[in-house]
Amino acid sequence: MTSTYALFAAGLFALGGGALVVYRTVRATGERTDRAILERLQHPAAPEPAALAADTGLRPAAVELRLHRLTASSRLPSSTTPPDPAH
Repeated sequence: MTSTYALFAAGLFALGGGALVVYRTVRATGERTDRAILERLQHPAAPEPAALAADTGLRPAAVELRLHRLTASSRLPSSTTPPDPAH
């Protein structure tokens, strides 16, 4: 019975370690994407979300969500957010 619990605990530990690796990889990718978006927005003629999407390989909706999150976290001032083409 004890070996079953030990095996189960080892399995949970391995699963948790794997999840941590995936989480860190996704976080690093997201940070690189955020930096790429912020870099492109530093130019005087800030590109539209669709152009940012094409540059970063994301969908326009994903870029708009990142822009919203960057603005909400104060990493992107709201005055530099590109205009919304829907309005």
